[in-house]
Amino acid sequence: MLHKEQLIEQLMTTFGKTKVDQLSAILNNNQFDINELIDVTFHPDKTIAFRAAWCWIIFF
Repeated sequence: MLHKEQLIEQLMTTFGKTKVDQLSAILNNNQFDINELIDVTFHPDKTIAFRAAWCWIIFF
């Protein structure tokens, strides 16, 4: 299971739509807690927050 800290580590790397699709699939398959994903969208690092929001959009 992917944890919040692991998600943040993944979001720190530069990536494009393909990586977002892959990460969203991992989140979905691992039944990642959607509340944790939403929490990451409020991360102090705006880049990480944006990428988490991007994953959230693809997630649904």
